[in-house]
Amino acid sequence: MIHLMTHYNSYSEIKIMKPIQIVLSLFLALAFQSPLAGQCIEESHSPFKDQGWRSCTEASSPNSERGKNHWIMYDLGEIQEIVDLRIWNHNEWGETGMGAKSIMLDYSDDKEEWNSIGPIDVEEATGSWKYVAPPAIDLDNVNAQYVLITILDTWDSNTDCAGISEIKMNLGNVTSTDDELAELDIKVFPNPAIDHINVQLPNEMDEQLLTITNSIGQTLSEIRPNGRSNYKIGIADLKDGLYNLNIKSRTTNVTKSFVKMSN
Repeated sequence: MIHLMTHYNSYSEIKIMKPIQIVLSLFLALAFQSPLAGQCIEESHSPFKDQGWRSCTEASSPNSERGKNHWIMYDLGEIQEIVDLRIWNHNEWGETGMGAKSIMLDYSDDKEEWNSIGPIDVEEATGSWKYVAPPAIDLDNVNAQYVLITILDTWDSNTDCAGISEIKMNLGNVTSTDDELAELDIKVFPNPAIDHINVQLPNEMDEQLLTITNSIGQTLSEIRPNGRSNYKIGIADLKDGLYNLNIKSRTTNVTKSFVKMSN
């Protein structure tokens, strides 16, 4: 299962780090309601402005049939089986009208031939901390590398912008369960963190590659611990927000999330 949190942009083409068949994405359930985390209550989404994706300029779609539109496309790195998809609509306080009212979902192996699902109706967000996404959209285990979401209509017909807060895809053919990954005893602390995070790895993990990505999947840094089980990573230069740390070895690929905070 992967969480795909996005950011404000005109349109977005996002490449997800591969392989991603074994991904454990842990969003923090903080004891306080922090504006830095997209999900501070399990399965809910915050109403803060910077926790989502918004497009205010239509752009030519990768699928020529869509013309110019507000769209976001995910490159999963390789062909994946997609079981279902959940959408948290644009949840900004007082601006939920920018949220998608209907979308078209296209998927492809090569960005040349596209298959379509939709139009799909999307419920308006509540603009509150208690906003929980509607039930998942069943994609019937389609196989694709590229997933394109086009916003056809927004709840406010007079707005020039359109947006979505968060997308979560449930991928099939997962080779390890969350419980099995948890047994690896990978720890990332402190969380939230100010100037560094400590990563504690099991001794049996070899050939590790640690990668920090932002909320839209862009790689910010890569570290090779060279077999060390404890590693300290400086994050003082990162902006405040939510980040993902991917820990990869020959047999494991785990992603954990952390929050960067200022003093």
